[in-house]
Amino acid sequence: MYNLTMGTASGTERRLYYRHPLRTHMQFRLGAGQPAHSSETHDISFAGLSFKSHLPIERGANLLLAVGLKKKVHDLRAKVAYASQEADGYYRIGVAFLDSRGDFRHEITQMALSIYEYQKELIQKTGHEISEAEAARQWIEYSP
Repeated sequence: MYNLTMGTASGTERRLYYRHPLRTHMQFRLGAGQPAHSSETHDISFAGLSFKSHLPIERGANLLLAVGLKKKVHDLRAKVAYASQEADGYYRIGVAFLDSRGDFRHEITQMALSIYEYQKELIQKTGHEISEAEAARQWIEYSP
């Protein structure tokens, strides 16, 4: 069975849920009435996600997100848990969901399990290892 949680937080790792390497389109706003900024998720879990931003966003800031999973857009509220500038000049932003609904969590669970099964199929078909990130990329691109 595929374990969707990481267990108890320890040391510097404070995540309770496994982050799935998933690149999908998203938009974020710094508040209601503010302009939308496009980005792409880097990874996603039950509790949050990370993405790159051309804007610095302070830890603790509240954001409005529109995240596309398959053919559905989920509108979510989130709080910035961390922000760090990367070598390319962009900022890696990690957010915790404030109000993730049951349907969104269900879709993440189904997506994670589908990607895991797809990854196993690819490994069996090709006879060599396929990373979860590559399986996720192909699954998003090719699945109905």
